[in-house]
Amino acid sequence: MKFCMNRAAVHLLVSAVLLLTLNADDKDNCSIEVKVRRNTKYDVFQGEEVRIRCPVAFCSLQPPTVVWYKVDQTQIQISSSSSSSRGIKIVWEQTKLNGISILVFEMIHRNDSGLYQCAMRGTIGHRISVRVHGRNEIIKTKTTNPSSTGNPEVSTVTATTGLLTEQARSDIFRQFFYRTLGVLVFVLVLTAVCFTSKRCYKGRSRTRTRTDPSLQTLG
Repeated sequence: MKFCMNRAAVHLLVSAVLLLTLNADDKDNCSIEVKVRRNTKYDVFQGEEVRIRCPVAFCSLQPPTVVWYKVDQTQIQISSSSSSSRGIKIVWEQTKLNGISILVFEMIHRNDSGLYQCAMRGTIGHRISVRVHGRNEIIKTKTTNPSSTGNPEVSTVTATTGLLTEQARSDIFRQFFYRTLGVLVFVLVLTAVCFTSKRCYKGRSRTRTRTDPSLQTLG
């Protein structure tokens, strides 16, 4: 019985070590970073809702404070409290140790055109160009897929596109991989423990049958 209990304890210990190893790998690979791609551009129309995305990576369970700036002659900090009357707000989406700070214009105006930057803990991202066009204005520069251009750092976005960036797709895949791996390890360990316990139970039953005095007397 002690041997079976020890085997079950070993299985649980191995699963704990595997999970701790996965967490350690995540922490080792973790870095504080603002992941805005260089030359990101938004060509949008006046009056539309526009969501400017700022992907970030951080190394804590608590979401970081991401600050937005509009870059004109000087940097003007944007906050939800001061801009709520104009229909501007900042929202947060989190996936594990990655997240996205989103600057939302509920109805963007022509004077919202300009350069924007997001910053986190002293790390500032690349400038994001926002150009607001009139309803009857034709946008001459067509939206291009970043993966099809010669420069992988160039990313042009319009208000009508909802495609995930390469980094966002990579983060989602990584999160799905680690979760699936963790579930598989847990299932394997649980199966091994159940199988071992079943064998131990059968072994104990056989031992009792052989050593039961009443059965020997009847024999």
